[in-house]
Order: sequence, then structure tokens, then C-alpha cells
Amino acid sequence: MKKSKIFKVIMLSVIISVASISCHKDKAEVKIPVTSVKLNKHDISLVIGTKEVLLPNVLPSNATNKKVTWKSKDTKIATVDPAGSVTAIAEGKTSIIVTTVDNGKTDSCVVTVTSKAIPVTGVSVTPTTASVEVNKTTQITATIAPSNATNKKVTWKSSSETVATVDANGLVTGKSAGTATITVTTEDGGKTATCTVTVTAASVPVTGVSVTPTTASIKVNATTQITATVDPSNATNKKVTWKSSSETVATVDANGLVTGKAKGTATITVTTEDGGKTATCEVTVTE
Repeated sequence: MKKSKIFKVIMLSVIISVASISCHKDKAEVKIPVTSVKLNKHDISLVIGTKEVLLPNVLPSNATNKKVTWKSKDTKIATVDPAGSVTAIAEGKTSIIVTTVDNGKTDSCVVTVTSKAIPVTGVSVTPTTASVEVNKTTQITATIAPSNATNKKVTWKSSSETVATVDANGLVTGKSAGTATITVTTEDGGKTATCTVTVTAASVPVTGVSVTPTTASIKVNATTQITATVDPSNATNKKVTWKSSSETVATVDANGLVTGKAKGTATITVTTEDGGKTATCEVTVTE
């Protein structure tokens, strides 16, 4: 092989390698910025000498740099280490602030420190009854009494997980039609409260509506019936409304019964409550 050809081959290899390195470098430089941070708790009560770890949720989940820093507004009351572990030092109230290294997004948790534990006296839930469709969710919220109780931890349980499940935060998911009792229990004192959840079948949306007949002829003061058929036949909400384009010519009641009023032509329109689907019937009124 001639020297010139060998040189060209070498140069081409170098160019390809440089391009490949440049391409990889460009990809590596693509950064996904942090948009927000949220703590798992925003209000905690601790007894002097006890600890609790706060957990930050940095968003988006695929952010490039999820590092955070921690700070206590008053280290004489409570301190926080680089892992988010809060230590109660003295009676009082302070705030623990988490800040993302990228973009400086912040969130905070109020820490109340007491010299002795404040026991839980009760718990309530909101709402006490709820309805949810299959595969949909509804939130149940627990409220601990007193509001400054030291240990506000609770557990959740469903009486029938085949009907409805509940997660550690009180979020209920409908599984099948039926009724289930969701119970919350306080860790301190074992106080309980319940919510009765009724799970219904998933709603079936309306896809269309048609009328029979599509044209009609009646005399003044005579009547004719127009019938609406909602699709699909198993649609959850089959309610409809009726309207006449000219009530001086023909009126229509809530059931689709048309009455001739004067010679002329009127368009009778039916509209579904779900989806606003429509269909029409042309009515001619004769003397």
C-alpha cells in the first residue's frame, strides 16, 4: 500500500475517533435540572434526646444532581446532620430546611421539641364514608389528637383487600365492587378510626345517541313519540335532554313526546348528559 493511502486511512480513523468522542461528550453534558424538593413530613414532635430522619423527594426523579444540604434555624433546639437525621436538643420550636445543590430549591419541616412525651388521646378520619370506582383512588386523612402529640405515627388496614387496598399514607384503591372498612390505628395508644369505602364498577362513557324515527309528521294538537337510544347499551349515565328548534311549531317534553302547535317544521334534538352527544328528528306539523 502506498504511503499516501496509509496516511489517508490513518487520518480517517482519527477523524472518526474524534467525532465519536465529541458525540459522547455532548451526550454526557446533557443535564436534567432539579425543579423542586419535598420532604416526607412537614411537622414533627420530638422529646429531648430523640431523633427522626427526614426524607427529601427531589423532582424530577431523573434529575442529574439530587444532592441536598440541611440546616436548622435554631441548633439550640434541634440539629440536623447531612443525612437528614434530626436530633432534639432542648424545648422549643424550630424549622429544618432542605436545599437542593442544583437550583437551590427548598422545603422545610417544623420541629417541636418537648421535655416529655405528649400521649395520643384519639384519632379521626376524613371522610368517614367514601365511594370510589374500580382502579380509581381516594384519599383518607387521619388527624391525631392532640395536635402536639409526640408520636403521630399510624398504620392503615383494609377489611377486604379484594375490594379495596390502602397504602401507608391512607390512599385507597378500588379493586372490585363491594364495601370495605379502612381502619387507621395510632402507634401510640392504639387509638382507631374507620372509613367505610364503597367500590363501584368502572363507569362506561357514552359514545353516541340515535333517535327513532328520524323524521315525523303530525297534525296540530296531535302527539308523536321520539325514542332515544344511547350507545353503548351499558353506558353508566344514560340521561338525556330534549329541545325543539321552534316551540311555536312543536314542543317536546322530558320523555321525547312531541306535540304539534302550528303548521311548520321543527327540529327536535336530544342531547346526552354524558359527553353531550346529539341526534335529531325533523318534525313536520300540518293543519
